[in-house]
Amino acid sequence: MTDARAANRQADDIQRLIALDVRSWTGYREEVWTLVEQQRAAGVRTAVLSNGVPEIMEVIERERAISTRSSTRWSSQARSAARSLMPRSSS
Repeated sequence: MTDARAANRQADDIQRLIALDVRSWTGYREEVWTLVEQQRAAGVRTAVLSNGVPEIMEVIERERAISTRSSTRWSSQARSAARSLMPRSSS
């Protein structure tokens, strides 16, 4: 097997494993989503706190029609924002 073929196969394997991992984390509890929708419909501001990685959060946003343009933020986004606000070392 050539180096290029091996690299392509490895990349395909990684993508397949990511897809399997995402599916394993997106088994939803419908009663929770129903409660969230009821609260939003009543005008209550809601938030989702999750330590999920971006690949998982993208699926949830798409499947549950959650917009990151609203007040929904994921903790992975908060970590990135916090890091960007931290002072840089002068070394």
